[in-house]
Formats: sequence, C-alpha cells, structure tokens
Amino acid sequence: MLRRVTQSQLEAEIARRPGLIPVAFRSVRGEVIWLDLNQFHCSEGFFGDSLAVYSQQRGAQREWFLSAFETLLSPAAAEGCIRPTGFIFHAGRCGSTLLAKALASCVRNLVFSEAAPHNQIWEVLEVLRANGEGMPGIGAYRGLAVLMGRPRVASYSAHFIKFSSYNIVQ
Repeated sequence: MLRRVTQSQLEAEIARRPGLIPVAFRSVRGEVIWLDLNQFHCSEGFFGDSLAVYSQQRGAQREWFLSAFETLLSPAAAEGCIRPTGFIFHAGRCGSTLLAKALASCVRNLVFSEAAPHNQIWEVLEVLRANGEGMPGIGAYRGLAVLMGRPRVASYSAHFIKFSSYNIVQ
C-alpha cells in the first residue's frame, strides 16, 4: 500500500528505516515513490530486475511511501548517505552491464544500474520548468543521487550509478 507522507513524516521514516530510498516518480507533478528495501542488496544487471527479485521475496510485506518532489532537497534526509563514488556512462552493448554486475557482486558496493528514478527525473524537471515552478534541476538530481545512497547494508562503502545510454545528453 502506498502511503502519502509529509516532509517531517518522511524524515521520521528515513530515520527509522535505513533501507528507504526513492524508486520512482509518480505523475508529471513529480511525486516521489519510496520503497523500504530493508537490507536487500541489489545485484542484478538492472535496478528494475533487482526490484522484481525483492518483490518476489517480500510479496505484500513491502512498504511504500509517496512524498512531494521537494523532499529530494532535504538536507536532514541526506545525512549519513554514501555520496556517489563513480558514474558509468556508456554506449549500448559495450559491457557496462557486466561491469555493474561485477561491482554489485561485492557487498561493499551499492550499485544502481539504469534505475528508473535516474531516468524519470529529467522529464519531471522539464514539466516543472515548463509550468514555471523553477525547481532547481541540479540540486534535485543531486538530492536523488545522494538519497539513493542510503547505507541499508552495513558493509557498503562505495556507491556507483550506471546511467542509461541516453542520459548522457542530460
């Protein structure tokens, strides 16, 4: 079940749940969908595949939250996050998925390979800009990247983001 939360409620949930990260955006208004991955380590070649494995394991026990786009800009929520260590930019069919899987095979590495939020945020920012809502693009993206680096597994010490090939234009 998806539960809408305010900024302060989200910050309280983040303090209680080290596995709570943004996993998607809902609607062009940019509402952020959060999922508590608990201590699940994403090791599949693509983030969507890791979420599918997690969903199969947890079934209906998954905990979802919905927040306003502005929650990505919360400095309090970003405390303790692992900032990105490296970015993987690529052209298709070059071995980048193999690289991401190799990095993810070590439980010290937090790896997001072509994660939906990293793709969806650009459309949301464009709509917000077109509507005159002046949301800071780089700040919002930075917030997303940092918040996805929440250390839900104690051994994490590095955070890698593999972008989709078309993200390079962003």
